[in-house]
Amino acid sequence: MLLIAARPRDDEFTRQRLGITVSRKVGSAVVRNRVKRQVREWFRAARPRLRPGIDLVVIGRSAAARLARGEAKGILCRLAHEAGATKPRDPSSRIALCAGSPSGSCAPTSSP
Repeated sequence: MLLIAARPRDDEFTRQRLGITVSRKVGSAVVRNRVKRQVREWFRAARPRLRPGIDLVVIGRSAAARLARGEAKGILCRLAHEAGATKPRDPSSRIALCAGSPSGSCAPTSSP
């Protein structure tokens, strides 16, 4: 499983920052690095949807090693949204948030 903690900064910097921690209990270095790569990949894709000036800390638990890539992205999107790290949705926009994306990716998708 993955956990996310989000905290807005009160300084003049608007860039989002990411911290990742994965303990040795998750698995070997190869497994831990795979989990961290998946989190960084999600963060790069989700960055336009995240609030400016937010710090995210992702904690990888042992179940995270068994998640498929799309599954991990979907969980991270949902957790970021629940933590209040995503930008508010424009009601006039027809673009789905990453949490509602069927593919689990954070790329904008048009809804019919």
